[in-house]
Amino acid sequence: MEALRLGCEAYALEYNPVAYIILKATMEYPERYGAKLVKEVKRWGKWELEQARRELAAFYPSVGGETPIAYIWSRTIRCLNPACGAEIPSSASSSSPARRTRKSP
Repeated sequence: MEALRLGCEAYALEYNPVAYIILKATMEYPERYGAKLVKEVKRWGKWELEQARRELAAFYPSVGGETPIAYIWSRTIRCLNPACGAEIPSSASSSSPARRTRKSP
């Protein structure tokens, strides 16, 4: 990459097809296609975003004029007190008392 920045001729070899395409896309395509590449990437990115929004709209309905981009799912535990009955979300966080390791005094 540095050689190309300095205007030198550089060669690279990659057997992995995915890595090869990434290498070409980052090393050769910007120099070869320039502004046209930027325009096409933006155009196709916008198209892909519109398609995804349309296909996923049923799963992410607007709430209060805003559309969520993700949901946090958590298991719930029903309170053992029969008078309470509340559902308490559980999470496996590092601050959970069950996960803390006791340090010896």
